[in-house]
Amino acid sequence: MTPKEFRKRILNNEKIPENTTVNGTLNLSRCTSITALPEGLCVKGYLILYRCTSLTALPEGLCVEGSLYLSRCTSLTALPEGLCVKGGLNLEGCTAIKSLAGIKSVGGGLFVDKYLIESYPFEELPLLINLPFEEKIKDIIKKRYQYESRRIQKKNIK
Repeated sequence: MTPKEFRKRILNNEKIPENTTVNGTLNLSRCTSITALPEGLCVKGYLILYRCTSLTALPEGLCVEGSLYLSRCTSLTALPEGLCVKGGLNLEGCTAIKSLAGIKSVGGGLFVDKYLIESYPFEELPLLINLPFEEKIKDIIKKRYQYESRRIQKKNIK
């Protein structure tokens, strides 16, 4: 299915079959009426869901061959089991998400807010399949603590 056809159908509340493949970048930014996407959705490009504020869940087995942008999806409470993103994953402003447990793999950068990094359950790290993703999480946390330490030191010097 083309991205244009998918967008038209979902905005018209038409039923989209499970295991649908979208051939290209799918931009559903600011589509505030969308609450869910079809199970088994595969996007052969980027999936952009910026400010889809009514989106409460992503489908199980979601596969995105580009990057996945979920910025400001404030009703999204969790990531689906088996989430596979070949590019980056942006969760900035997704204030209802409390865990990264559903992620199977992320090939690019991970962009999250500070509260999500600090509340990340480290016991879940071994469950992640993509070793580079584990290293990215550890690196993000290490850099965050280094930054905070420098900031506190500078504050104490003044």
